[in-house]
Amino acid sequence: MEVKVACGCGQKYKFDVEPVNGRMPVAVSCPVCGVDGTPMANGIIAQTFSSQPPQIPVAMAMPAAAAAPVGGLRINHTRACDSQFSAAFAFRAKAHADATGCACRSKCKAGQ
Repeated sequence: MEVKVACGCGQKYKFDVEPVNGRMPVAVSCPVCGVDGTPMANGIIAQTFSSQPPQIPVAMAMPAAAAAPVGGLRINHTRACDSQFSAAFAFRAKAHADATGCACRSKCKAGQ
């Protein structure tokens, strides 16, 4: 990561570093006045890490769960299934009408 430090003497300097445990692995100093810039660099690193969301390593990333279809359960079926269901319903409705004399044609709860 790139760290930019502004020294009290007015000098600005930057460098690339790989922080260790969120801190500078080595000491840094201003190239003009020689003042230790490590505490300021550690502060910049801490601010950078606190403002960034935690990164998930690529090897551990989980795929997003697939959204469930709206409307509940979906069952794939063919036209043959529809015709078999219709035939079964018609048979039940006819049996109901024959047994009870009802002419409800599926409006009656008993026919279903």
